[in-house]
Amino acid sequence: MFLHRLSIYNFRNIRRSDLTFAKHINCFIGKNGVGKTNIIDSIYYLSFSKSPSNRDDKDNITFGESGFQLKAHYHRAESEFEISCALDKGRKMLKRDGKEYEKVSDHIGLIPAILVAPKDIEIIQGASEERRKFIDGCISQFDRKYLDALLVYKNALRGRNALLTSQTYVDPIIFESYEEKLASAGMFLRNARQQFIDSFKGKVDEVYRRISYDTEEGEGVDIEYRSQAMESDYLTMLRSLRGEDQRRGFTTWGVHRDDYNFKRTGRKIKKIASQGEMKTMLLALKFAWIDMFVAKSDVKPILLLDDIFDKLDEHRMARIIDFISDSQRTGQVFISDTNREHITLLLEKTENISYTVYEINENDGMSEDKAVKIMEK
Repeated sequence: MFLHRLSIYNFRNIRRSDLTFAKHINCFIGKNGVGKTNIIDSIYYLSFSKSPSNRDDKDNITFGESGFQLKAHYHRAESEFEISCALDKGRKMLKRDGKEYEKVSDHIGLIPAILVAPKDIEIIQGASEERRKFIDGCISQFDRKYLDALLVYKNALRGRNALLTSQTYVDPIIFESYEEKLASAGMFLRNARQQFIDSFKGKVDEVYRRISYDTEEGEGVDIEYRSQAMESDYLTMLRSLRGEDQRRGFTTWGVHRDDYNFKRTGRKIKKIASQGEMKTMLLALKFAWIDMFVAKSDVKPILLLDDIFDKLDEHRMARIIDFISDSQRTGQVFISDTNREHITLLLEKTENISYTVYEINENDGMSEDKAVKIMEK
């Protein structure tokens, strides 16, 4: 899988940009605020039809314009296809080879991609919602049944929560309908998450040791899956808590409250680790998912790395560069950085790997392209 051409129109601070890419390493260098991250995010958007920051679609439109358009040409195995996504006057259209999708979910998984961005440290440091979103995203990209169950669960949860806050009488049969959907989808999600973590945590530990200082005999890392639904009958619990949930106005029990503890030496990493160690754990999670995805699908996902070298010492940075430049392990890579020396170190590892380097300039984007290709191989 690789992205060959990308056209951006009126997306955030990029009024127009037309880019072509190498099959392996693609770099964007420039000062903060010039648009490097916006190019990375546009590639993510074409994979998932949404912004990685979950901003409202209209907030992605260049100021003063009525909409934006992204268009890209991909190669996957022996096939080629074009994906376009446009927002015009509030209507979003996602198309493959000119034909609009009936459902966005039908597109998910076609262009597997994984993003590492500065805000992703919240997966380690933040609330349980951030960790659930990460794990759900990992599983959904190679398991359509999981994605379908997740959508069913979220819709049923919204429906039940609406009933809980209703100011009028609600027939218990309507509650039963939503609770049965929550129980069925919830048990499927619980089992799939446990199965995923059982196979994923060993891979995370392996990658963590590779990109940190740890030797094989050193202290590794572990992931603990925690769910209220592990030891109770799902439907019985929802029924028994209905009165309490009505008093509180939301569903207090279920897999939407699951969490994952990332541990080292038996303690939560977010409580004991330095910024560099937490960043290493984050990268281990993301890189391990790539290994797992390739093993399951034989497709290498697109890797999007936005300013990943911040807060990393020289040794960790060198090991991560070794990982990125391993074409047997990673597919197409897009990386942004303000420091040209980091890019130079990376490209020194690429004797037999193709690459492009774009410099993102500070023009106002009114006419000329903000991205100028300065190197390629």
